[in-house]
Amino acid sequence: MEIEFNFTDEEIQAVVDKFFTFDYYYTYAHCSGGNCKKKVTTTVYNQGTPNEYVVVTTTYYCDVDHQWLNGEVTNHTLEEVLASYNFSDEEKNLYNMYLEQINKMLGGG
Repeated sequence: MEIEFNFTDEEIQAVVDKFFTFDYYYTYAHCSGGNCKKKVTTTVYNQGTPNEYVVVTTTYYCDVDHQWLNGEVTNHTLEEVLASYNFSDEEKNLYNMYLEQINKMLGGG
């Protein structure tokens, strides 16, 4: 017998939210290395003389503030997840029974 499960994106997101918390915020600042732009300058010295030479200077810089995404992912423990579902004692026992069976099928304890 084949069982087909269909879940909406919202249902999947609700379950994921039980297991993980993602806190994030944006900051605005120049590049940490200050090198998102490049300027090449060529300067000729002693032009037209036997001592003429060229100096090529490459300068890296940042002249704008960039948007930086900062965040942290928190993994909730199994106990926290189960507590968030407010299982009754009967549901907890049923969960533990299924978990034990799955672990046995996977070769675990």
